[in-house]
Amino acid sequence: MMEKDTMNKAGMRVLIADSSTFIVIMLTTVLEKLGFEVVGTAKDGKEAIDKYMKLKPDVMLVDAELKDLEGIEATRIIETENSSAIVILMVAESSDTPDLIVKAVKAGIKGYLRKPFSAEEIEARIGGVLKKR
Repeated sequence: MMEKDTMNKAGMRVLIADSSTFIVIMLTTVLEKLGFEVVGTAKDGKEAIDKYMKLKPDVMLVDAELKDLEGIEATRIIETENSSAIVILMVAESSDTPDLIVKAVKAGIKGYLRKPFSAEEIEARIGGVLKKR
């Protein structure tokens, strides 16, 4: 029997930035089951930037609607400091989602996830972004 080709997640370090405790717990659980190491979490944009700079994760999942500093602006600041940063934006489905994604791509995101998302979507999106680097 052939094993399906999967990315090497061993040692892949992820930072989660979301103000929702539920989303953070859910993502942490899913990511750890998928073999990623969650190295930290942040509740707002400033904390996301500070933790990114300190922890230097391989991937950061950031909510578009963080408090004090939106995820897109936090991404822009992180990208200014590290242009190879892999930031994936998490967005809620709404009528302005396409415009938000365009704005986020210009800020430097490498991918996005629409909420609500499944473990398969999380793995596929992170895997797709990691394959491009």
